[in-house]
Amino acid sequence: MAPPLDPLPGWLKRLLEEAGFTVEPLSDTSWRASRPADGKALLGGPEAERRLRKGPGDPPPSGETLYLLLPRLPRLRERERAATAGFHLLSPETLLADLDLLLVVSPAPEPPVTPLSPVPPPPPEEVFPEAPTPFPPEVFPRERVVRPRIGWDDARRYAEDRLRGYRIRPVLVPFYLFAYRIRGLPGDRPGSPHFWVAAPAIPGEVEFWSTRERELVPQIPGEWRRLPGTRSEEDCRAAALSTALVHHGRIVDRSEWRGGVLVIDRTRGSLGAEEVEMGEGSLVWVPHWLLDGRNGRIILDSVTGLPAQLDPEDGFDG
Repeated sequence: MAPPLDPLPGWLKRLLEEAGFTVEPLSDTSWRASRPADGKALLGGPEAERRLRKGPGDPPPSGETLYLLLPRLPRLRERERAATAGFHLLSPETLLADLDLLLVVSPAPEPPVTPLSPVPPPPPEEVFPEAPTPFPPEVFPRERVVRPRIGWDDARRYAEDRLRGYRIRPVLVPFYLFAYRIRGLPGDRPGSPHFWVAAPAIPGEVEFWSTRERELVPQIPGEWRRLPGTRSEEDCRAAALSTALVHHGRIVDRSEWRGGVLVIDRTRGSLGAEEVEMGEGSLVWVPHWLLDGRNGRIILDSVTGLPAQLDPEDGFDG
């Protein structure tokens, strides 16, 4: 582990000033560097720790991107708190790797769109397609890939906290995506809103997707290895339907008196197969980070940043 930084090392102060930052001292050896050109600000010293503990607090000035320089690697809960508050965390161990992102001048925001310069609609293949009817015969004319949000650096930091002697590999996991709706819901009619369920073509848990969380595109940059599927589309459809029946099952309360005490058992029932209408499946590739260490394996979803319950074949060796 690198030693803690001084209140403000001279080399860092020179880099910041050469990149257009204005450095100002604060109380108790804290300091702040800011650059109005793109709204970036870096806070160091004890004040950075206090700002992290304080959490979101008052909203930052419009357009400001705040970086907090800590004297140590942040813990997982601190990273989660920073993500919620919109902070970026730096530490002595990662500072050199993250300096480029901090020092580079971000492009100025584009001027607001006026009626005289309308924004053209995005190409149909670049967005998560909403079906014109609940169950078209083919949801996507060609296979699609989910756009990742969690990059290699994020996967590296995640692995550093949990694994020893880790190795990181980018992989694409095949899923079959199905649109479905529940019969009998209020407003149920042809063309009414529907749900999305995705079943992995390798052993793993079925997932319920939201159009606001995932974006489907024809391809993504980088060298991603495609994992071979071991489950057919029909097997995935059966797993997706079974999971949807339980997921939307009704809560049933049963009560009885036992020795003078009223005991209430709450269970979730399952819908009948006739209550769910499901369309045909479409193949979608989902990027994941395969993290292998001497003390275990983690498969990280590159969209949600959470561990995925997937089990690639034992013979997979990259």
